[in-house]
Amino acid sequence: MQRAVADSLEGVHAGLGETIGTTAGFGFAIALLVSGLASTSVGTQVILSFGIPFALIPVVAFTRRRDLMGNLVNHPLTTAAASLMAVLVVALNAFLLWQVVAG
Repeated sequence: MQRAVADSLEGVHAGLGETIGTTAGFGFAIALLVSGLASTSVGTQVILSFGIPFALIPVVAFTRRRDLMGNLVNHPLTTAAASLMAVLVVALNAFLLWQVVAG
């Protein structure tokens, strides 16, 4: 019996199909596809996180203004908590950006 060479993804797929069965080869292909999609979505969420401060800061600023919100204005304690969270998010994004740039 000749063994498949596992020096590439195609080789691993063929080897699994030969030694365990075609279902294992199919499962490997599906797992590889799903891991690629997961990696892409995580990369996209990281990039999108840099846009969060541009939405979060105006929301906190606008919801504390009675002339804009009327009776739905935030309580000062809510505004303080939201401001603290906004500062935390901006600081964490700045730290992430610094880590990417500084290496």
